[in-house]
Amino acid sequence: MDLLCIIAPERSRRQQQQQQQSLSMEEMSSSSSMSHWDEVISSLKRNELIELRLGWHEGSNLITSSARLPSLAKALKANTSLRKVSIGWHWMKHQRDLLYQMLFTLAESIRPHQLQSIHLVLNNWIPALVLSKFLLSQTSLSSLDLRAVTVKPAQKRIPGDTVRTVESDSLRSTDSSGSQSKTRPRRPKRSKQQAIRRFRKVADIHGSAESVETVVPVLLDSFFENHQYQALSVLRLEDCDLNDRSVLELVEHILPTSNLSVRGNRRLTNKAACALVEVAKAGLDMSLCDFSTDDCVAIARAVGARSEPLLEFSLCGNYRMESEGLMALLETCPFIVAKLDFSYCDLSEIMTIQIFQTLSKMGRDYRNDIFLRHLTLHGCRIGSTDATNALVELLKQNSPPLRSLVVNDDKNERKYLSLNQMQQIVEVMPHNFEMEDLVFDYHRNINQQQTWREIDKWLRLNRAGRRLLLPTAKKNNGSDETGSNRKVVETALKKDQDEWVALLNAVKAEDNLDSIYWVVRNSTERLETTQYV
Repeated sequence: MDLLCIIAPERSRRQQQQQQQSLSMEEMSSSSSMSHWDEVISSLKRNELIELRLGWHEGSNLITSSARLPSLAKALKANTSLRKVSIGWHWMKHQRDLLYQMLFTLAESIRPHQLQSIHLVLNNWIPALVLSKFLLSQTSLSSLDLRAVTVKPAQKRIPGDTVRTVESDSLRSTDSSGSQSKTRPRRPKRSKQQAIRRFRKVADIHGSAESVETVVPVLLDSFFENHQYQALSVLRLEDCDLNDRSVLELVEHILPTSNLSVRGNRRLTNKAACALVEVAKAGLDMSLCDFSTDDCVAIARAVGARSEPLLEFSLCGNYRMESEGLMALLETCPFIVAKLDFSYCDLSEIMTIQIFQTLSKMGRDYRNDIFLRHLTLHGCRIGSTDATNALVELLKQNSPPLRSLVVNDDKNERKYLSLNQMQQIVEVMPHNFEMEDLVFDYHRNINQQQTWREIDKWLRLNRAGRRLLLPTAKKNNGSDETGSNRKVVETALKKDQDEWVALLNAVKAEDNLDSIYWVVRNSTERLETTQYV
């Protein structure tokens, strides 16, 4: 009975809590900020939250004061599910002190080796001690993304030790005996919030705005030199005011990562760019770095000297490359790079035509050696007859085997393809077995939308696997084969039938009647020529 008396009030208390949580929408709108914050804290405590996002929107997930930090610290210490931390300090960028306190709380409270991803977009500088402490405890990172982040150099001590050292020094006498000064009595012990505020003031003393540095020294001291980068597959240092010296120091210590981005660092030259091309493994983004023609020529030589392919390479926004730099890159990149992006490089229509013609010539001369599969040219101007003819020729010869091609210009409304130009593309699409995504500008009227549906039909078929119909050597039906060769041919024919059935199922999933009719119409002949032995 006593046990029941204890359980019953507990159940009623839980029911009351559930009723309080199921407030009406009007009540929630009046306290949406606090309700959302309580939900975040509750999810952390229940180990239901994987990604913690703070400060991205001017709303409920924003820490508006330091009063919320103690509850956040308590929840983080009890949490084991958190894997990603993302902070976008835009709405509160004028409150640098609150940013320090929040980062310090995260570094102190999150368990070591727990995070897999850190994403900071601060548009501000932070004390080097804070970033160093954050990285030292998280040795299992697979992604480190720092954007518009710089640091102020500080003494190489952890923030807590800095606070205590300054306090003890201020209380001690300068007397050699080390005894306390009689005129300066010991101050009372500070609370944690007072210590954080004290640390913030101490961090500000370590440098003025002119002493702001890049994050590279912090990465080298606290991350790479301690061999805590074994799991790192993504490293982004975008708009972090990097220069050649900092990049060269980074390249000497960094393990080649899968994806590397130095986007928006306009102080880099071809010296740093070539070093990055050598160390990049899968992807490299050097967009908006303001590279000149000479820089692009040097980068092209570095790309050609690579022994391994580069899956992604982006040079968006480098409008100073001009025709000479572009042609130098086109001579080497298609043989090394699988996904190439020259968007918003101020490419004229003549330069776009040069790109199409160069790729067509490479496809005829070096078909089997070309590695390029995806080409993105946002901001390119096409619309003339010469540009359309160059594009049609590139699509017709089916080489290089591009899977996606983007040539559009959202800012220039006068560069639309006409209906006749789109019909030219329709005529050559049956000869192209590789193109899966084709983007260009056209008027959205009835006739051109109908023509686009004809183009899209072939794109859908290619996405489903229409390249099975590429002209190849005739398959032997196995009538004159015996022994083991007979089994090999039988296996090959069976695989061909299975692939064709898979193509039919893929087109059926697209729910496009034109594509389904095309496959069914060609299925009879296809399956009859590949009979089982």
